Amino acid sequence: MKTKLTNKILRGNIRAAAKLMSDLEDGIPEAIKELENLYPYTGKAHVIGVTGSPGVGKSTLIDALISSFRKRKMKIGVIAVDPSSPFTGGALLGDRIRMERHNTDQEVFIRSLATRGWSGGLAKATISMIHVMDAMGKDVIIVETVGSGQSEIDVVKVADTAILVLAPGMGDEIQMMKAGIMEAADIFAINKADRDGADALKIELESMLGLKNRPNSAWKPNAILTQAIYNKGIEELAAEIIRHKEFLISSGELERRRKERAKLELTEAIEDLLKSCVDSVLGKNYLDKLADELVNRKTNPYSVACEIVSQSISKLNKSSKLNKSGSRLMKKEKQSHFVTEPCEKGLVEIFTGDGKGKTSAALGIALRAIGHNLRVHIIYFMKGDYPYGEREVLCRLPNVDISIFGRDCFVDPADVKAEDKEEAEKGLRKAREVIQSGDYDVVILDEINVATAWKLLDANEVLELIRNKPEKVELILTGRYADPRLVEVADLVTEAVKIKHPYDKGILSRKGVDY
Repeated sequence: MKTKLTNKILRGNIRAAAKLMSDLEDGIPEAIKELENLYPYTGKAHVIGVTGSPGVGKSTLIDALISSFRKRKMKIGVIAVDPSSPFTGGALLGDRIRMERHNTDQEVFIRSLATRGWSGGLAKATISMIHVMDAMGKDVIIVETVGSGQSEIDVVKVADTAILVLAPGMGDEIQMMKAGIMEAADIFAINKADRDGADALKIELESMLGLKNRPNSAWKPNAILTQAIYNKGIEELAAEIIRHKEFLISSGELERRRKERAKLELTEAIEDLLKSCVDSVLGKNYLDKLADELVNRKTNPYSVACEIVSQSISKLNKSSKLNKSGSRLMKKEKQSHFVTEPCEKGLVEIFTGDGKGKTSAALGIALRAIGHNLRVHIIYFMKGDYPYGEREVLCRLPNVDISIFGRDCFVDPADVKAEDKEEAEKGLRKAREVIQSGDYDVVILDEINVATAWKLLDANEVLELIRNKPEKVELILTGRYADPRLVEVADLVTEAVKIKHPYDKGILSRKGVDY
């Protein structure tokens, strides 16, 4: 298990993510293990699929959309699916070249992906790539298909919002007469709208959309005129994407689509596993022999398929170490009887004092919450990227996210740096975002009391944060020197009192015990 790689990806490290993506594309088994570690941290990003015929300007349109979303402070991932090189098997066209102006932006990650013979406009590894970018913390992930025309309906299976890009004078009037992607698209972008025929194409498109019988509550696709190369119509298109996302959430359609996507991914995983087992159990020579028998009608494909699956399942059972996995399954089954509903009312807890164990107490609550399938977010103030042992464990657990703010050294209260204040303020902004998001049941602000006492943060702003928290969020603040105003509004305050401490005897921090 490559936990270091997983941890780096969860912190948004592009190099680590690129390595895992390459391994996934090459089908390296260890990469699947890493993906298993990342999976609990996925499901937050909004996935946009962009498809259309070659030459309509998909890549240029995406390039402009990236700029629009970045103005909204969103983190962006792009998967540009290109045809495969017949010589290397790699991506051939390199659509990312049209987006190269974003290469210096650390919050934009663009990845080319070869189809390697897969039809439907996508590549086999596309969903896995989406998961990696999602785990990195991307808010929006854009998937651009190959551009082979009407067959590119697979994008609908992986996207929350599907955009069909058209252009006047490129035969798209005929494309509109075909079934398939016309019905599947959520938004239509008529690019290169400065050309003759753009308005006519929009009228014809809207006329056809008006003929579709849709329930009143259903989403009604709109056509947006754009000139991506001149950045015209891009803000309107971005606003329409956000409006569609809001509709998906409010109508429950987002949950339905993602459930269908999960079914598709599960089916593909089962097919891959069975195929791998068949290849390892039978081997190519035996398959050739069976093919000869089928051609000569000595057997039939149905009984042969049953026999192959039976042998494959038998091999799986032998290699899965039933005693060990059976024990783990029993434990998981036992856990399912626990109540997993979030608390009806979240409280404000403060752990303060000069004694040891304040963070440990908060982490104990986090562990208990995770055990009941509650979502936890831990925000570290002033501790930087220090190798605390709990972080190594927390990154492997489901339902918990970590945000770290601070330099990789201790803050001197007598010599507070501007960077210390900036990091603390970033942490407070993140805390507001997390608390108000509705995604978490328990939020821990570690060492925020110290950050407030040392004037890295304004106590009034922290007080406002507490007063504005949603009712169901359990908010935990740790650290010495808790401000009396914060203590007053808290529901629970525990003071750790130092009676003895090994530091007094010259014993320094011990790895695995103190950090």
